Amino acid sequence: MKPGNISIIFLIIIIPFIFIQDMKLNALTALYNNKVELDKCFESALDDGINSLVEVDRNRQIILHKNNAVDQFYTSLYSNFSVVGNENFKNQLKMYIPIILITDNDGFYIFYSITEINEGDKFLTQNFSEKTTYLFEDEHYIYNFTLNDYIFVYNKNGFKISEGQYKDVLNNLNNSSLNYDNYYEIKNNTITNIIEKEMNYYIKEHNHIAKQFGIEYEFWLPEIDRDDWYRTIGDIGLMVIMQGYPFDMVGNRYNRVGITGSRIKKRTM
Repeated sequence: MKPGNISIIFLIIIIPFIFIQDMKLNALTALYNNKVELDKCFESALDDGINSLVEVDRNRQIILHKNNAVDQFYTSLYSNFSVVGNENFKNQLKMYIPIILITDNDGFYIFYSITEINEGDKFLTQNFSEKTTYLFEDEHYIYNFTLNDYIFVYNKNGFKISEGQYKDVLNNLNNSSLNYDNYYEIKNNTITNIIEKEMNYYIKEHNHIAKQFGIEYEFWLPEIDRDDWYRTIGDIGLMVIMQGYPFDMVGNRYNRVGITGSRIKKRTM
């Protein structure tokens, strides 16, 4: 075979391969750029939400504005996703956020979806759960942890017998399973386990609701590493889970867990 013919055959073989690889690279670049843009939209909404969560009044009392935080988060998200004024698109976007978690010093709330029926029409609405406290129980006592070092202790009948900084309380508590060495481990595990249990419950409920609105995506509680959990329970904060959002025509979905701590504002009066 002549050298010129070999070159032609080589080009016939290699050019389609290069073209295909170039298409794949362009698709990956577009996918990356789309995800970066979605990250910016999500993080901006998360920042707006946390900025509205907490303030301190003139008496140095912390005021938790959980409804304001959620409203600001969604308002920012709608604007960033260009769905302001379109209630249908706004409700669709909400469906891809199964839960929002707000951690307070002595407990937490979960913002979750429910369905209501009005004149035969089914529609989506959202509510906050009741506050769930950080309770741990051993053979003799019931302990109510907080995100700081303050602790409340009750007897088995539910009567408060002590409260204060944990070292002071433990010094005066007999037969307690808590001590200086295991306090933080038990406290952190207790808080994260309680939160995970409640989050799992509401996410499973969200799957049933999503199917009623035609969404077949299976929502789940993603694995959150310990460092992120410690950031979550280190202070009053906000966690938002967004999952399954379809952001292109080939089935790629956007999944993100956003965690941010409180930024306390002083009320001006």
